[in-house]
Amino acid sequence: MLSDTLPGQNIVKTGHIKSREQRMTQWNFQRSVTSVRLMCEFATEQGISIGSLLAGTGLGQHQLLEPNSTVLAEQELRVIANLVATLGDAPAVGIRTGMRYHFTAFGALGFAIVSSRDMRSALDVALQHFHLTFAFTRFEVVEDGEDLCVYIHDENLPKDLAQFIVERDVSALITVARDLYDLRPMTRRASFKTSAPCDVSIYESLLSTSPEFGCSENCVRFDRSIFGNPLPQANELAHSAAIDQCRQLLELRRGREGFSAAVRDQIMVRAGCMPTMDEISASLHMTPRTLRRRLSVEGVTFTELREEVRMSLADDLLSGPQLSIPQIAERLGYAEPTSFINAFKRWHGTTPHSYRLKSRG
Repeated sequence: MLSDTLPGQNIVKTGHIKSREQRMTQWNFQRSVTSVRLMCEFATEQGISIGSLLAGTGLGQHQLLEPNSTVLAEQELRVIANLVATLGDAPAVGIRTGMRYHFTAFGALGFAIVSSRDMRSALDVALQHFHLTFAFTRFEVVEDGEDLCVYIHDENLPKDLAQFIVERDVSALITVARDLYDLRPMTRRASFKTSAPCDVSIYESLLSTSPEFGCSENCVRFDRSIFGNPLPQANELAHSAAIDQCRQLLELRRGREGFSAAVRDQIMVRAGCMPTMDEISASLHMTPRTLRRRLSVEGVTFTELREEVRMSLADDLLSGPQLSIPQIAERLGYAEPTSFINAFKRWHGTTPHSYRLKSRG
């Protein structure tokens, strides 16, 4: 793509990944359940039941209320497919859904963005921590004269879902940008690959301009000058703390690779009721014997993966909202609080109570 850059353009940040295998799986990362919850909230307002939206995902409604719950990309993609199948003919479904994605939806990343020095820095932070977003598209940022162009690439997405996903990701981008600095008009031009809808008013309301349709690229052109404006909530100390949290989350989610990562992710998304090996093997459409054999090839056991999930969730629960030790033990699938306490002492060399007191400073 660099060779296709026009004279006078300057590549600032790019989401390009050179190998085809990497491009195919760029969006296939574990993500917060928040995006699924936002889509469910939108769907219920349209008269769609949460149960029908979650059909075929393996997710339960209780997981939508768990702040630390994560989902696999394919599970969120199935939610999108269910939503599109039900509301596919409704106008600008993706645009309207994306308007719910305020900076708070992105957790630590959202606070890292809003506490950045200026909008340019905020955009850099978002691109650097792509795997903490909910995006399925690939963003590429290019300076072009007085414009800052954000190209939204949709290759390798299911064709029947691409329009919704592009609309949603563009809408989320604009929504967060306005959270940071509510300057209207913010965009100069916008173009979409899809054909023009009958009603473009929702697009115009979001973008403050009339977009072009049937184009060769999905692109939003911003006024480049506003990206140097200082953000009203810029705070160096808060920004540094939020960036540290982002790094920790990425380390946690990337802790495993290959088949063991898939198993760990399946355990994580069902951690509200700690699953057995039989349940996980069924979710992966294989026998427990096959699961055990494939994990053995990667030098890990199911018990070890489940303990990793329990350990990470225990740390979060002890540092988060006030839950008693017995409540945490039950949530992590332990029959008795004593079993949890003994396991925690193996992990950290201290009791859950002492760990909680230390985390509070």
